[in-house]
Amino acid sequence: MTTMLVKELNDIFERLAEWLDIPDSHFERAENRYKSVGEWLNRDESTIAQYKPNVFPQGSMRLGTVIKPISNKDEYDIDLVCKLEACKADFSQKQLKNIVGKELDKYIEAHNMLNPKEERRRSWRMNYADPGVQFHLDVLPAIPEDPSCQNESIAITDNQLPNFSVISSDWPCSNPIDYARWFTNQMRERREAMLKALAESLNKSVEQVPEYKIKTPLQRAIQLLKRHRDIVYDRHPDDKPISISITTLAAQAYDNGSELVESLLHIIEHMQDYIEIREGIYWIANPVNSQENFADKWEEYPERKDAFFEWLNRVQLDITSMFNETDIAALSEKLKWGFGEDAVKSALSYSGKNSIDVKVSNRNLARFNVTHKQKPQWRMSLDHDVAIDTKIASNGFRQKNLVNDGALVRKNSSLTFTAVTNVKKPYDVYWQVVNTGYEAESANAKRGGFYDSGFQKGRKVRTESTFYQGMHWVQCFVVKDGICMARSKEFIVNIL
Repeated sequence: MTTMLVKELNDIFERLAEWLDIPDSHFERAENRYKSVGEWLNRDESTIAQYKPNVFPQGSMRLGTVIKPISNKDEYDIDLVCKLEACKADFSQKQLKNIVGKELDKYIEAHNMLNPKEERRRSWRMNYADPGVQFHLDVLPAIPEDPSCQNESIAITDNQLPNFSVISSDWPCSNPIDYARWFTNQMRERREAMLKALAESLNKSVEQVPEYKIKTPLQRAIQLLKRHRDIVYDRHPDDKPISISITTLAAQAYDNGSELVESLLHIIEHMQDYIEIREGIYWIANPVNSQENFADKWEEYPERKDAFFEWLNRVQLDITSMFNETDIAALSEKLKWGFGEDAVKSALSYSGKNSIDVKVSNRNLARFNVTHKQKPQWRMSLDHDVAIDTKIASNGFRQKNLVNDGALVRKNSSLTFTAVTNVKKPYDVYWQVVNTGYEAESANAKRGGFYDSGFQKGRKVRTESTFYQGMHWVQCFVVKDGICMARSKEFIVNIL
């Protein structure tokens, strides 16, 4: 693809992510509300003031990766921690949760909030009914996991645990502050450069610039990935990949790139690299506690593991396929499938795009640089041409043409690749076949080597079947007298 196309797509993706972000007015209103709750819990009359309650954000609110709900009827979920300076010998989980809950009840009454709080498994939910407030606060009671330790680990409540009502040293734990520090460090180089540039443009010091005013390509990429996830699993919310897994893998895969579209591509191509298998168990390690597995539910619910890898393949197919579009209408349709109609309309309207007036060249993106792809064994003298003509047949129907990196192909279809070259006979044709994705890896079938041709109607061809979901490709090499005279572009097959 040309640099111009990258620039145009980058602009569209930036607008998409901006539209998905929580508006400044909502962010500031939510910030004021949770600070107000913190002040209330610390007032002189508070029954828990002696424990110096500290209310602070966690999750996407702290990381800067909040996204709009799909429906205007839904609300932003603002996750908070209410940390008391106490120890496990002072309370049971139930007692801690109740004393925080009673003070929240008093806050609700004093501020004339119409909705009572709701008890969640680990937190209390505070709902706002006043106009213009499209969010709720989820307040998680917590105490230090170990007051003698220097880290920020906290012990939290969970009313589904058998020891919830008894004083015990065994509490679930979390560490949102250290996680946020790790996350910030993953994008430190780009974040500091953006903060400095914004401060200079506003004639302010870096310390005077609110951090939520900037969004790095990592934060934007995560917002886009979470929205794509929400769209794909809108009707199956129980199976959708959880945000902490997406956020952790994306942050590990981020290379501090400066452009959103290139960073997004790099992230989706490398997220899978950070999923471990420990003694046969899939493991997405908490980067600040390697013994915590964010994929711990996959063992009990294997359908969630399958859903995660299916989504990862789907988002890679959806986004990479957009790079071959030169027609704005076709691009718009692909964007809507992945990010929703309202978001796409806003992004395209803001960008003023009605066409993408560029010629697309098959740029050798990093997506082709996979470790299992073998290097050619011949001396190269590429002064001839070769192209791949591809036919597809499924369910016994007649063959039809297949376009490079075109429509999604169903599994169990039959593909026939034919080399069309201007090299004079005799010559040999070799085919490099590369598979990617979870299904191919699980079947130990990523391949990447070279294969001889077969013959069909006197022509040298390669036949393959579509077994594994993901992006795969075939490349053709025409060899004469031990020298490679022509090499085709990668012919990409996207299997759904």
